[in-house]
Amino acid sequence: MCHEPNYVGQKWSSSWTRLSAFLYFSELSRTRLLSAGTKSFLEAQMNRIAQLLVLIAIITVTGGLLFWYSLSSGFCACPLVVSHGQNEAVLMESANFQSDTNVTLDIRNVGGYPVSFKIYQVKDSSGDIWQLNNWNPLGQPLTVNNLIVVNIAIGSGAGGCGNGCQYTGTPAAFTTFQSSKSYTITLTTSRNNSFVFTVTR
Repeated sequence: MCHEPNYVGQKWSSSWTRLSAFLYFSELSRTRLLSAGTKSFLEAQMNRIAQLLVLIAIITVTGGLLFWYSLSSGFCACPLVVSHGQNEAVLMESANFQSDTNVTLDIRNVGGYPVSFKIYQVKDSSGDIWQLNNWNPLGQPLTVNNLIVVNIAIGSGAGGCGNGCQYTGTPAAFTTFQSSKSYTITLTTSRNNSFVFTVTR
């Protein structure tokens, strides 16, 4: 009794063989690519580490040379320190409204130089300004660490600063200090340094 060849089984076996071979070579290629990529990554990391080590060596050698030079020549390799102790500096400790047109300021010299004031300016929230030039309050010059009480007046009427003041702004808009309002006072010294304070009635 004759049997017909099993062509289906042969075809299936041949297809499986080809598929297995394809998968094997695909995996082999992927492994080679991964190995090459890993090698490139490791080489890049090693190069970075080498560059970092060279930079550290340069900094160390430079620091050592500077330290040796500072010991041998008296050169200071320390940071530059700038002293601000010789600058003009004042602080307003308090403000007291004496009337509708006068406020006194307690000013202390907290800088390194005696201070003499020459101009004051008073500005309201709308930008209206009273300014007195050639101002020379009693007690000047204000020596270091000492306190002076200065009177700031506005308005050209009685009790104000008189005709010596200059007014800039809306006419008659700022003639007195109003309750619950804030004002900006700028004091300018003979060295043309300006100090700005805010007072509220």
